[in-house]
Amino acid sequence: MQGDGEVDGGALEQSLTATLQFILHKGVGKTMRGPWAEDANNFYVLGLDLDLNAAMKLAVREAVELLQKKADLTAAEAYSVASLGVDFRVAEAVDSVQLIYGVVPKKFFKNNPAYWVNR
Repeated sequence: MQGDGEVDGGALEQSLTATLQFILHKGVGKTMRGPWAEDANNFYVLGLDLDLNAAMKLAVREAVELLQKKADLTAAEAYSVASLGVDFRVAEAVDSVQLIYGVVPKKFFKNNPAYWVNR
């Protein structure tokens, strides 16, 4: 367990039992540069790089692409939404690979199917 922006390599380790469901969307990820994730309320995009600024740029690019794809927005519209409504957080700043993740609220989307539905 760690907070956003791990800064010294320390974390509180604990055991847990997770319930996970993986849904394979064949051919959908061909243009993706990194993984996307989701929960009941949000989509998550990642930017990983040795440079924190580059990681941020990648996370923004992924968020824009997700918004274009899922909300049928133009690039300009998606950048506006990303700037105003997507929270970008530093998740890893201590290791050599830096990690920024973006939290994209599902409330942005008109058509938001129920979570855990095989789509």
